[in-house]
Amino acid sequence: MAFTGGALGGTQGSYERFIPAAPDDVYAALVEAAHAEFKRVQPNDFLRSVAYRSKASALTWGENYTAQVVPVEGGAAVRVSGASRASGLFETTGRMHMMAERLFGALVTRLR
Repeated sequence: MAFTGGALGGTQGSYERFIPAAPDDVYAALVEAAHAEFKRVQPNDFLRSVAYRSKASALTWGENYTAQVVPVEGGAAVRVSGASRASGLFETTGRMHMMAERLFGALVTRLR
């Protein structure tokens, strides 16, 4: 997990999880999980990636995310990167981690 300031002052974060399953199965579950948990979901089958957006909350304007399935030995790595849509909000750091964990949890639930 890493956090940086964005080009416009917004917070950016990246997260990664290893999933011991076939990359095609992981990608299918990722698309389902993103549709169920988030809005404005845009899958890209060629890149095995999904762009999506979280809803605004009382403390943030929401975030934009991209999740990608990368084949690795023994399964797949799911890499999630996010960026806040508002600049300078400290609360965004914890929320972005929570949203990434929400996606990972929904993904694993679908694969079990």
